Amino acid sequence: MKRTDIFFRIFGILLCCLFYLTACGREEDGPSGAEGLPSFPDGINVDVVSEEETFYDVASVLENGRFLGMQIWQGEPVQLWMSAPGGENGEGLVSVYMYRKDGTREVCIERIDEDTARMINIRDSEGCCYTVSGEPGNKKIARLDSDGRVQYIVPLGGSLWDICALADGRLALLTTDGNSSAGGYTLSLLDSEGKLTTVFEAQRISQSYSMGVSEDGLLLALGDHVYRVNLMDGTQERVFSFRQTSYTLQEISLLNDIEDFFMGTDYSFTILRADGRGSARCETIALAAQDKIRKDVTLRTVNTISQETWLKERILEFNNSQEEYRVVIDAYEDGDDMDAFVKMTGVELATGRGAEILMGSDLVESVSGLIEKGILMDLAPLMEQSGIKEEDYFPLTFDMWRTEDSIYCIFYDMWVNEQLMSTAVLGNMRDPSIEQLTDAMLAYPEPAVYSTGSAPEVLTELLQGSETLWGMVDWEKGTCDFGGKMFGKLLEAAKRYQYDKRNNYPKLTSKKSVSSISGIYFNFRTRAEEETGGYAPIGILFDDGRHPVPAMAQYRRKLLMLNANAANRDGAWEFVKFLLSEGAQEKLTEVAMGFMPVKRSVFETLMEQEMANGPRDYLAQETMIIKGSLTRERVDEIEAFLESARALPYRTEPILELIQEESREYFNGSKSIEQVADSIENRVQMYLNEQRR
Repeated sequence: MKRTDIFFRIFGILLCCLFYLTACGREEDGPSGAEGLPSFPDGINVDVVSEEETFYDVASVLENGRFLGMQIWQGEPVQLWMSAPGGENGEGLVSVYMYRKDGTREVCIERIDEDTARMINIRDSEGCCYTVSGEPGNKKIARLDSDGRVQYIVPLGGSLWDICALADGRLALLTTDGNSSAGGYTLSLLDSEGKLTTVFEAQRISQSYSMGVSEDGLLLALGDHVYRVNLMDGTQERVFSFRQTSYTLQEISLLNDIEDFFMGTDYSFTILRADGRGSARCETIALAAQDKIRKDVTLRTVNTISQETWLKERILEFNNSQEEYRVVIDAYEDGDDMDAFVKMTGVELATGRGAEILMGSDLVESVSGLIEKGILMDLAPLMEQSGIKEEDYFPLTFDMWRTEDSIYCIFYDMWVNEQLMSTAVLGNMRDPSIEQLTDAMLAYPEPAVYSTGSAPEVLTELLQGSETLWGMVDWEKGTCDFGGKMFGKLLEAAKRYQYDKRNNYPKLTSKKSVSSISGIYFNFRTRAEEETGGYAPIGILFDDGRHPVPAMAQYRRKLLMLNANAANRDGAWEFVKFLLSEGAQEKLTEVAMGFMPVKRSVFETLMEQEMANGPRDYLAQETMIIKGSLTRERVDEIEAFLESARALPYRTEPILELIQEESREYFNGSKSIEQVADSIENRVQMYLNEQRR
């Protein structure tokens, strides 16, 4: 039963989001002693089936009641509620009830002080309740009998993250010395006599634990993996993974907190989720036997699927509605060799085999090669046959890796960034050219950093929007020239404004973003508000002006490509069509930690609803910076912002990598600008010659 303060929960969620956006290709930190077991031990099953049952609506019958928690008690899902003060038992006194799924209830404690009742977290197998109180970082737990009398009080020495009742009457407690999962964890056992025993201590981990039980002990869920804990020595063994299935165990949302879960001997699960108001779900998860009638459409991805709640739900929905095809997930597994996984994908594609759907640019080594060899499917003819019109979607949907009239991949949602620069640097200049921007940066007299990027990263950011790298590459002639003044200025600016962790220099830039958290459009600043704050947009400079671009996580994780040589490519296109459909795009707007829909009509409906009703959930309300109603002016600017978003040119990516490598010699002082320019020119020319051959 997870019970943490709202501030800590939001803080922890934002940290999880940050991890999700920056940890591409990084292995998840798992419990010690965990072995990489397959998702399905018998090797027969390929997915799971999920059935959801809404818990009895206690709030509708217990007027002004307060939700205390949800747990599996003696094998069945229950909720704990307290009655309103004065409503049933007199002023200041309340009763605590345990409700079952069917609405029946029993009294836990009658006529107890309201302040004490509010602190109740869980009930044990003997019928005693436990309160958790105290300041963050210094909590204490007390056991109350059925008359509300305190039997003991035990200090926890930290903040309580999760609590779980074991079949033998003991409680398992997860405490943390920080405000969220960024701190270390301690797992302890508390017996009926008040003895607290430490099972293990964990260092900082990337995601938060949730505790549950099986018939033979305690379980920990981390990400999409489930571990069995040896309560004698604290070692953990991974016993199940949802990674390759279309079900997401851990969801980044306050509305989907796992309160408790139970795993059966047949690897079935009962999972309880609830929000802070008591709205509850009871999910039953079972292994699905392999369906040999339908054709498999494999979606291969690198280290992302465990966080893709919306996508997993759409896979499940698609599979349930299809008679001919079924989407099967093939995700990179923790502990595997990432480079080997990517190379294996490349070998399969080169030999006319491989997955039908490829997800994320990290999965492919050479986009140009895949397009030139006809390995990636051109989606434009399929869109025309299916009646999918580009004008019904924001341009970014089909803009990535596009060549004239051919479309090779799609974004099914949007998270768009724009760079802003201090007006102290730009002065009265707006929409500068690359020359004007570089000159303004070099003329700025104060010490500063461009962003938190290294010098090669700053250089790449200034170059990456131009198809010709600001005239330094001539693709038609197959020549290059890096000896001009412009490239020298770019090198000088990148070196001067690289991030310096030794000095706390101010940043010249800031980022503007839509969207990473539900309700973020309330935090979208208009151009007038940016000017008031001392910033003006520079975006990423393209050959035709500035544009917002997808966040790097979008490039690396979210885009979908189809393998033209795969066995069931027709089924792959059916799935892509489904993701672009009105119904699937509408579901994106319901995800609390979601992104913007790419279908214009869905976006317009969402904005109309938000202008009329305000943020839809309390997470959005808690994170709002700009208070008040969402105005038409703000909506119009958001729409123009998304309309202007473009994908970066893909042909320059290999050249930018060469430039990054060689430019380090200038940034570390080993070579002059002229020497580095010569080295870069030689390597880029060799690359262009190879391309022409």
